[in-house]
Amino acid sequence: MLRLSQSELAKEVGCSQGTISQVEAGKVTPSEAMGSRILKVLREDEPVAVRVSNVPIHRAVEFQFRMPKQERSSDHPGSLPFTTSIWQQPRLTGDFVHMYHPSKDSLILVAGDVVGRGRAVMPLTQFTIGWLTGFLQSQIDTPRLEDIVGALSKMAVRAGFELGVFILILVRSPSDRGVVSYEAASFGFPPPLLLLDPPLRTSESSQLQEPIPLTDKQIHVTRYSKLEGPWRLVIASDGLLARFGYGDEAEGKKRLYEWQSSSRRDIDPSSVLRYPQTRYQRADDELFVRMMWNYWNIKTVSPTTDTDSIRQFCDKVIDEASRFVQFDAVLGFGRAVLEAINNVRRHAYLGKPGDIMLRFRKESEYLRIEVEDNGRGGITKSMMDKHESGFAIIRQYTTRWDIRDNSTGGSIISMVLSITPEGVE
Repeated sequence: MLRLSQSELAKEVGCSQGTISQVEAGKVTPSEAMGSRILKVLREDEPVAVRVSNVPIHRAVEFQFRMPKQERSSDHPGSLPFTTSIWQQPRLTGDFVHMYHPSKDSLILVAGDVVGRGRAVMPLTQFTIGWLTGFLQSQIDTPRLEDIVGALSKMAVRAGFELGVFILILVRSPSDRGVVSYEAASFGFPPPLLLLDPPLRTSESSQLQEPIPLTDKQIHVTRYSKLEGPWRLVIASDGLLARFGYGDEAEGKKRLYEWQSSSRRDIDPSSVLRYPQTRYQRADDELFVRMMWNYWNIKTVSPTTDTDSIRQFCDKVIDEASRFVQFDAVLGFGRAVLEAINNVRRHAYLGKPGDIMLRFRKESEYLRIEVEDNGRGGITKSMMDKHESGFAIIRQYTTRWDIRDNSTGGSIISMVLSITPEGVE
């Protein structure tokens, strides 16, 4: 296929020639320039020499952007209930995250690191993203983990550059909407943290014994046939781990785990990761991705003054909880929830109107309720330990509970109650 001029490409894509110039110069990424449009790669078997910001790149790739009409109807936005945060410095980098939905109930995530520095590797990064888009869209069914790893490693060898990746395949259970199957592999990229609750703990990957062709790096694989909430996946590049650990990646991973297990685990990542948060200067590209499973059976957002909506939520929860827990325990659990709501009214909003978010979920061994506000926050451990406080009531009627900061500066009170093993007749 012959190379299109900038004006020809701009006309075909439907954007300005200036946009194409910015992309080819590495000033913006294709996804930033074209929004959700699909990236197509031309001549993927013949990377060509280009220059980006006057830095010669020995092997790169031509690319174009297209959104053919016949592909619009096949685009799956996905229905998986995730809350995802992505933080990246610098903006133009060899690190990338690519997400693809084979169906509305499945997700393939690839986080990668093209070896090199800054803008100099941007063409190779875009080549990899474009290749991934084409490869995944060409699959009739969701590809196997081993197939993606093998195809990616083969592509990198053929194109002549070094690539480290983490690959994740999630598929939601058709029978239990709060459960997903989880398959993940990483090579040449730090294995992420998979944090589960209860209790918060890290699930370290194990080395895959069977060899995968054309990949000589150590491969780590994690598989769960049933993974239910709450869980969070924390992905961090080696550059971020090195800075976070003052030059020691292992120490950086430890500090990352401590942060994502603390009461500040839900706050905006930029408030922790921005410069000069640590003394160790950035020496490489940095990428942070946090994906949290956010499925709930019953949820509502109501003003604190809307007692009818709050009562309706509590009635639904009592009806559902009574199927799994003795009624006396349900009533006690309900009292703990009401105390948490009153705490929001009194302390978070100081008696003034404000929104309250109420969520309920059944898990395999627990019932879980979260009460969230956008109030003033700042609840201390000494306040929680007072015997005469409302938190004493919460402690009395729950199996376990904790409180953490949310992204707006408010608080989230999480309460769980153990399910009766044999259920309630």
